[in-house]
Formats: sequence, structure tokens, C-alpha cells
Amino acid sequence: MKVIVGLGNPGKKYSENRHNAGFKIIDQLVYEYEVKLKRSIRQKAWLGELRIDSDCFLLVKPKTYMNVSGLCVSRVLAKYKVSTEDLLIIYDDADLNLGTLRIKKSGSSAGHGGAASIIDVLGTKEINRLKVGIGRPTLGRGDYQLPLTEYVLSNFSSEEKKQLKEVIAKAVEVSLDWFREKKEKTIKVS
Repeated sequence: MKVIVGLGNPGKKYSENRHNAGFKIIDQLVYEYEVKLKRSIRQKAWLGELRIDSDCFLLVKPKTYMNVSGLCVSRVLAKYKVSTEDLLIIYDDADLNLGTLRIKKSGSSAGHGGAASIIDVLGTKEINRLKVGIGRPTLGRGDYQLPLTEYVLSNFSSEEKKQLKEVIAKAVEVSLDWFREKKEKTIKVS
């Protein structure tokens, strides 16, 4: 079994936030492959199994908040007896422009609270990850720039949502192919 975890914050308040890019990709996998997600209180997540040919993927949306995602991920890996080699986490990255995906086998959290929590709880930086570019906040009126913490919790603009559809479609493809290829790469979607 392979585990794909999309990171985000639970609840309607956060559903359209940039920080929920990981959730959006899991939601697209669920939609495309007609997967039923079930709530698991023990794993603190919504879980669903996706079977493609002989491959079985466990799709996971943590019900914890972003900065404590490690709790959910560790419980899922323990229950299903899955190693970090068969884990892929998907999350937003403000250091990448919208339209860019980067897949890596390891590394630091680069300041991302969800990734930091998972690295801390699992005790390793050797965690496969698909980073979804959301860009950095741009300067607004005068010298004002939205702080990064506010930016990631803000919603995508109408224009960004159009581009995001393509990004999500490509991220779905990349996330399923990762387990066959295991190749680090950067992809420009648009």
C-alpha cells in the first residue's frame, strides 16, 4: 500500500485557502476515481482507498490543523504498517510560483508548519513530498505587503483559480506516477 497525504486545514473557513492545496489534490483524486472517504477518529483523518490495476493507494486528509499534521501521518503509517518510502505528502509552497510543482525525496520543512510537524514526529527528513507552488504575496497599496501567514490563509483569486485547475490536474497525475518513477523533478504547468 502507498499513502498519499494532502495537507490542509479542516473546515469550511479554510476550504478555499492557498494553504489547502494538498486537500484540493486529494479531493480531485477522490472525484476522478470515485473514492469514498471515511472519517477515522483514531487516525484523525478522512481516509479512502484507491485501486488502480495492482496498485493500492490510501488517500488521506488529516482532520488535525496543518501545524500538527505529524500526529495524523504517524498514526496512519503505524496502523497500515507503511514505511516512509511509501508515503507522499502534498502541500503548498510559497517559494514556488503558482503553476510550478516540485517533487522531492527529502529535505527540510523550509518553514512549512505541516511539513515540520511530520518531520518532527516521524524523526526523519527522508519524506517524499510534492510541493504545489502558490507564490509569494505581492506588494499592495503603498509599501504594504500581506504577511506570509495571512497570505497562505487567504483564498485564491478568481484568476488564480483558473490556473489552479490545470495545476491540480497535473498534480494528480504526478502523485500517482511518483511511486513508479521515484524521480525528483520540477514541473511548470502553465
